Amino acid sequence: NDYGQAAPPAGTFTQVSAGGFHTCGIKIDGSLACWGYDFYNQVADTPTGTFTQVGAGFYHNCGISSDGTLACWGYDYYGQVTNTPSGTFSQINTGGWHACAIQNDSTLTCWGYDAQGQASPPSGTFSQVSADEYHTCGIKSNGTLACWGRDDDGQATPPTGLFTRKQVGAGFAHTCGIRSDGKLTCWGDDEYNQVADTPTGTFTQVSAGDYHTCGVKNDGSLACWGWDYYHQADPPAGTFSQVSAGIYHTCSIRSDCTLACWGRDDYGQATPPTGTFSQISAGTFHNCGIRSNGSLACWGRDADGQATPPSGTFSQVSAGGYHTCGIKKDGTLACWGYNTDGQATPPTGTFSQVSAGAHHTCGIQNDGSLACWGYNAYGQATPPSGTFSQISAGGFHTCGVRSNGTFSCWGDNCYGQSFPF
Repeated sequence: NDYGQAAPPAGTFTQVSAGGFHTCGIKIDGSLACWGYDFYNQVADTPTGTFTQVGAGFYHNCGISSDGTLACWGYDYYGQVTNTPSGTFSQINTGGWHACAIQNDSTLTCWGYDAQGQASPPSGTFSQVSADEYHTCGIKSNGTLACWGRDDDGQATPPTGLFTRKQVGAGFAHTCGIRSDGKLTCWGDDEYNQVADTPTGTFTQVSAGDYHTCGVKNDGSLACWGWDYYHQADPPAGTFSQVSAGIYHTCSIRSDCTLACWGRDDYGQATPPTGTFSQISAGTFHNCGIRSNGSLACWGRDADGQATPPSGTFSQVSAGGYHTCGIKKDGTLACWGYNTDGQATPPTGTFSQVSAGAHHTCGIQNDGSLACWGYNAYGQATPPSGTFSQISAGGFHTCGVRSNGTFSCWGDNCYGQSFPF
């Protein structure tokens, strides 16, 4: 901490990046703060305005402003500042003396020091990039890895195979996803070991609650981990086809299509109705499920009408914080319950999937593009472009699986929940 690089300012932040001897972070209001070594004005020249991402290099920084354009400042001997490209970008990563960024069309551009080829990326489209001092690696849109630059220790010779995912579940401040090989990866807040205790084995579905997670294994049995004060992470025995983790309780559909719920039950949320169901969704203190005949059943807390569903038949339902949204048989949306932030006022059009978060909602439209609405202080309701196959809205962040099988997350990143592995 010779230069104060490890002495952050007060306040709350959504993202942070550590450079050579300085650090930069994005505050909750989107403004930037940098601190530490400042010989090249990498701290003093921090720009004003609001940003969605920042990356700190050895003596320079780059960030993506709210309009998608790039800003770089600090040491510029190799053109890592003056050669900053124009256009709009979705991701930035700053290496030692170079930087790489993914444009909105998913193509990659790099600039700055290139003696080892670290700023000369291959062609193609990418979903994620990471730049180090002398080499760079990225995940291509088809899920394979590409690396370039210095390779004396094999650091630019990646393993073969797909690095894609097939399902994601966003909790309050952590996220879990199923990779293409069926194995789980979790990241973000780990206060109750909801990341560290991620089980081994292969899974068909995963659902992240506030501080616990449950998944359906390939053999149909359940595994739960994380906070267990109300026994929400103590699943029953048997085989199951689906699971949904709420804030302090969990519900699941057995192989015979009946429901099982466990955990906190002060509003009756862990006392499910009888009958057979095709889908279940656990919210904060309420649940909703689709009966085998397509009608909805909701139970638990109903102070805001979140457990009083409309009539009709539905193909999918999602219970959020204090509101619920469902897709009708004709593909249109219906939402009900708490609506102070507009989270229960859906857009028009037809949808294939909907996910209700704490105070916002996101859905996949029939053309594969995303639409989000409701509370947006952390950018959780400002989705990226592109097409998606699955979406999950969490507390103040959202994650989705793109059509190519890769992850994208956006919104609050205080615990790293919006930065997938």
